[in-house]
Amino acid sequence: QGRVGINNKNPAGTFDIRQQTGGVHGLIVDTDYSNGDQIRVLKDGNTSLLGKVTFDGTNMVVGAFGSGGGIRFWNNGEGMRLTGDKLIIGGTVPGETLHVVGTSRVTGKAAFGSSTLPTGNGISVSNTIQVAEISSAPTHVEANGILWVKNDNPTNLYFTDDDGNDIALTNNGSNVGIGGSISSGK
Repeated sequence: QGRVGINNKNPAGTFDIRQQTGGVHGLIVDTDYSNGDQIRVLKDGNTSLLGKVTFDGTNMVVGAFGSGGGIRFWNNGEGMRLTGDKLIIGGTVPGETLHVVGTSRVTGKAAFGSSTLPTGNGISVSNTIQVAEISSAPTHVEANGILWVKNDNPTNLYFTDDDGNDIALTNNGSNVGIGGSISSGK
Protein backbone atom coordinates (compact mmCIF):
# COMPACT_ATOMS: atom_id res chain seq x y z
CA GLN A 1 0.00 0.00 0.00
CA GLY A 2 1.37 3.42 -0.93
CA ARG A 3 1.97 6.27 1.49
CA VAL A 4 2.10 10.01 0.87
CA GLY A 5 4.09 12.38 3.04
CA ILE A 6 4.07 16.17 2.98
CA ASN A 7 7.12 17.59 4.76
CA ASN A 8 7.86 14.02 5.82
CA LYS A 9 10.12 11.57 3.99
CA ASN A 10 8.93 8.55 5.99
CA PRO A 11 5.14 8.84 6.38
CA ALA A 12 3.69 7.16 9.48
CA GLY A 13 0.35 6.53 7.77
CA THR A 14 -1.38 6.45 4.38
CA PHE A 15 -1.31 10.26 4.33
CA ASP A 16 1.05 12.15 6.67
CA ILE A 17 1.20 15.96 6.79
CA ARG A 18 3.76 17.74 9.01
CA GLN A 19 4.06 21.46 9.75
CA GLN A 20 7.55 21.57 8.21
CA THR A 21 10.24 19.16 7.07
CA GLY A 22 11.07 16.99 10.07
CA GLY A 23 8.22 18.73 11.94
CA VAL A 24 6.77 17.33 15.12
CA HIS A 25 3.16 18.52 14.68
CA GLY A 26 0.95 17.01 12.03
CA LEU A 27 -2.04 15.10 10.77
CA ILE A 28 -1.86 11.43 9.88
CA VAL A 29 -4.63 9.60 8.01
CA ASP A 30 -4.53 5.79 8.17
CA THR A 31 -6.39 2.91 6.62
CA ASP A 32 -5.22 0.46 9.27
CA TYR A 33 -7.98 -2.14 9.39
CA SER A 34 -6.63 -3.82 12.53
CA ASN A 35 -7.67 -0.71 14.51
CA GLY A 36 -10.15 0.79 12.05
CA ASP A 37 -9.60 3.71 9.72
CA GLN A 38 -8.28 6.66 11.69
CA ILE A 39 -7.21 10.27 11.69
CA ARG A 40 -4.45 11.05 14.18
CA VAL A 41 -3.45 14.54 15.35
CA LEU A 42 0.21 14.53 16.27
CA LYS A 43 1.98 16.89 18.66
CA ASP A 44 5.63 16.86 19.64
CA GLY A 45 6.47 13.98 17.29
CA ASN A 46 5.19 11.23 19.61
CA THR A 47 2.94 8.87 17.61
CA SER A 48 1.78 7.10 20.81
CA LEU A 49 0.65 10.35 22.53
CA LEU A 50 -1.99 11.88 20.29
CA GLY A 51 -5.59 12.72 19.55
CA LYS A 52 -7.39 10.23 17.36
CA VAL A 53 -10.70 9.80 15.53
CA THR A 54 -11.36 6.20 14.52
CA PHE A 55 -14.19 4.24 12.97
CA ASP A 56 -13.94 0.59 13.98
CA GLY A 57 -16.69 -0.66 11.65
CA THR A 58 -19.41 -0.19 14.30
CA ASN A 59 -18.54 2.83 16.43
CA MET A 60 -17.01 6.26 15.93
CA VAL A 61 -14.28 6.60 18.56
CA VAL A 62 -12.83 9.98 19.56
CA GLY A 63 -10.01 9.98 22.04
CA ALA A 64 -6.82 11.27 23.52
CA PHE A 65 -4.32 8.44 23.62
CA GLY A 66 -1.25 8.22 25.81
CA SER A 67 -0.63 9.42 29.36
CA GLY A 68 -2.45 12.41 30.89
CA GLY A 69 -4.87 14.13 28.57
CA GLY A 70 -8.55 13.97 27.99
CA ILE A 71 -11.12 15.27 25.55
CA ARG A 72 -12.18 18.91 25.74
CA PHE A 73 -15.35 20.24 24.08
CA TRP A 74 -15.33 23.92 23.12
CA ASN A 75 -17.95 26.46 22.09
CA ASN A 76 -16.52 29.97 22.61
CA GLY A 77 -14.78 28.52 25.67
CA GLU A 78 -14.45 25.13 27.24
CA GLY A 79 -17.86 23.59 27.90
CA MET A 80 -17.06 19.99 28.85
CA ARG A 81 -14.03 17.87 29.60
CA LEU A 82 -13.76 14.08 29.73
CA THR A 83 -10.76 12.92 31.74
CA GLY A 84 -10.43 9.17 32.26
CA ASP A 85 -13.85 8.05 33.51
CA LYS A 86 -14.89 11.51 34.76
CA LEU A 87 -16.96 14.11 32.89
CA ILE A 88 -17.26 17.74 33.97
CA ILE A 89 -19.73 20.19 32.43
CA GLY A 90 -19.05 23.89 33.00
CA GLY A 91 -15.60 23.42 34.53
CA THR A 92 -12.18 21.92 33.92
CA VAL A 93 -11.33 19.61 36.86
CA PRO A 94 -13.94 16.91 37.54
CA GLY A 95 -14.35 15.85 41.16
CA GLU A 96 -16.81 13.02 40.55
CA THR A 97 -17.79 10.65 37.74
CA LEU A 98 -20.30 13.31 36.60
CA HIS A 99 -19.64 16.85 37.84
CA VAL A 100 -21.89 19.75 36.81
CA VAL A 101 -20.75 23.28 37.65
CA GLY A 102 -23.74 25.61 37.59
CA THR A 103 -27.37 24.68 37.18
CA SER A 104 -28.70 21.43 35.79
CA ARG A 105 -32.05 19.88 35.01
CA VAL A 106 -32.98 16.23 34.95
CA THR A 107 -36.34 15.45 33.39
CA GLY A 108 -38.07 12.12 33.83
CA LYS A 109 -36.70 9.66 36.36
CA ALA A 110 -33.51 9.68 38.44
CA ALA A 111 -32.07 7.12 40.87
CA PHE A 112 -29.30 7.77 43.40
CA GLY A 113 -27.29 5.08 45.13
CA SER A 114 -28.24 1.49 44.45
CA SER A 115 -31.94 2.26 44.21
CA THR A 116 -34.05 1.41 41.17
CA LEU A 117 -35.78 4.03 39.06
CA PRO A 118 -39.14 5.20 40.41
CA THR A 119 -42.25 3.93 38.59
CA GLY A 120 -43.32 7.49 37.74
CA ASN A 121 -41.26 10.60 37.06
CA GLY A 122 -39.31 11.57 40.16
CA ILE A 123 -36.34 10.65 42.31
CA SER A 124 -35.48 7.40 44.07
CA VAL A 125 -32.82 7.46 46.81
CA SER A 126 -31.43 4.30 48.37
CA ASN A 127 -29.75 5.79 51.42
CA THR A 128 -29.90 9.35 52.77
CA ILE A 129 -30.57 12.86 51.55
CA GLN A 130 -28.36 15.58 53.03
CA VAL A 131 -29.92 19.06 53.11
CA ALA A 132 -27.81 22.14 53.88
CA GLU A 133 -29.12 24.43 56.62
CA ILE A 134 -30.44 27.92 55.79
CA SER A 135 -31.34 30.77 58.13
CA SER A 136 -34.84 31.54 56.87
CA ALA A 137 -37.56 30.17 54.64
CA PRO A 138 -36.86 30.15 50.92
CA THR A 139 -39.12 32.14 48.61
CA HIS A 140 -42.20 30.05 47.88
CA VAL A 141 -42.70 28.75 44.35
CA GLU A 142 -46.19 28.73 42.85
CA ALA A 143 -47.57 25.18 42.41
CA ASN A 144 -44.57 23.66 44.26
CA GLY A 145 -43.61 22.77 47.82
CA ILE A 146 -40.12 23.20 49.26
CA LEU A 147 -38.49 20.95 51.87
CA TRP A 148 -35.74 22.73 53.83
CA VAL A 149 -33.71 22.69 57.06
CA LYS A 150 -33.53 25.74 59.34
CA ASN A 151 -30.16 26.38 60.98
CA ASP A 152 -31.48 26.71 64.53
CA ASN A 153 -30.04 24.49 67.29
CA PRO A 154 -30.93 21.67 66.95
CA THR A 155 -31.85 22.01 63.30
CA ASN A 156 -35.50 21.58 62.29
CA LEU A 157 -37.09 20.28 59.11
CA TYR A 158 -39.69 22.50 57.41
CA PHE A 159 -42.01 22.35 54.43
CA THR A 160 -43.02 25.58 52.64
CA ASP A 161 -46.21 25.21 50.61
CA ASP A 162 -47.04 27.07 47.40
CA ASP A 163 -48.83 29.80 49.38
CA GLY A 164 -45.67 30.52 51.39
CA ASN A 165 -46.79 28.82 54.63
CA ASP A 166 -43.84 27.38 56.58
CA ILE A 167 -44.84 24.11 58.26
CA ALA A 168 -42.51 22.72 60.92
CA LEU A 169 -42.07 18.97 60.51
CA THR A 170 -39.83 18.70 63.59
CA ASN A 171 -39.57 20.71 66.81
CA ASN A 172 -36.09 20.69 68.34
CA GLY A 173 -35.46 17.31 66.77
CA SER A 174 -38.81 15.82 67.87
CA ASN A 175 -41.83 14.84 65.79
CA VAL A 176 -44.50 17.57 65.74
CA GLY A 177 -47.35 15.06 65.51
CA ILE A 178 -47.92 14.89 61.77
CA GLY A 179 -48.14 11.12 61.84
CA GLY A 180 -45.95 8.20 62.85
CA SER A 181 -42.82 8.39 64.92
CA ILE A 182 -39.40 9.55 63.85
CA SER A 183 -36.66 7.10 64.77
CA SER A 184 -33.30 8.60 65.67
CA GLY A 185 -31.55 5.50 64.36
CA LYS A 186 -29.40 5.34 67.52
